[in-house]
Amino acid sequence: MMLGDDWYSLGLISIEREVERMIRSFFSEFRESLALQRGQPYPLVDIHETKDKVRIVVELTGLTDQEIELHVSSDIVIIEGDKKEVETPGERRRYLCMEREFGRFRRVIEIPGSVDTGKIEAWMEEGVLYLELPKVVDRRVRRRKISIRTQE
Repeated sequence: MMLGDDWYSLGLISIEREVERMIRSFFSEFRESLALQRGQPYPLVDIHETKDKVRIVVELTGLTDQEIELHVSSDIVIIEGDKKEVETPGERRRYLCMEREFGRFRRVIEIPGSVDTGKIEAWMEEGVLYLELPKVVDRRVRRRKISIRTQE
């Protein structure tokens, strides 16, 4: 093989990689759009409550706690991150099926009910993020009898 052939094949490889990246990007955005249309944003979330707390469980397989940004603002929780595809150096892939999601994500979750945002606890176990939000007793909704005094 001549030197020119090497440069030519290197150029084709870089073009091929760029086309693959553009296609992945397009389909990632397309899948995200379809998921949102079907009501399935990413990442997937479960929210449940007990008598004294609200728990949010977020599926973030493949991410560590250092790769996730977590914020709370008045009545919303914001989860952001970038799920990168793990690549082996020197390995070329030809996907037969690709269903996992990669790339930047942002999930905004409205906090149901009154919670103490200053006491939120968060931890991760095996790719799952857990948030516990302690409920605040809303004294406005408690019902109590008010006696009426008579005026004399």
